[in-house]
Amino acid sequence: MLTGRRVFMLLLSFFLLIFAVNGVFVYVSLRSHPGTTARDAYREGLEYNRVLERAERQQALGWRAQILEEGGAVRLRVQDVAGAAVAGLAGEVQVGRPASDIEDRKLAAVETAPGSYEATGTPLAAGRWKIVFEMKDGAGRHFRVEDELLVAR
Repeated sequence: MLTGRRVFMLLLSFFLLIFAVNGVFVYVSLRSHPGTTARDAYREGLEYNRVLERAERQQALGWRAQILEEGGAVRLRVQDVAGAAVAGLAGEVQVGRPASDIEDRKLAAVETAPGSYEATGTPLAAGRWKIVFEMKDGAGRHFRVEDELLVAR
């Protein structure tokens, strides 16, 4: 028999269940993603015009780059407009997961052959990775390449 007390208990149980499920969702979402991924979003926003200027200068160089993954190692190949290898660059590589900063790390980039550079360090585990090469040549020209790779094992 459906009484007023039973209806009240059913409604109360329903809303307690909704609150409990929402609480679990909030807890999981806050633990899995910290929110902003920028270290200092305000300063990065102020520097945005400089970032655009650097991108224009880089595009004017006409260099083409390709990021590859071979056996967990990250490699960069750089060619100029004529297709010749661009040698003599130095810099670092930032690797990390696109959705989290937990596994972010910086690695040194070593030239293994003319126009071919490799990130030294521990091999990448399986999964999706965001790779950013920040390179500079002897004349002080900056070259930045960013890509996402899927590492399969």
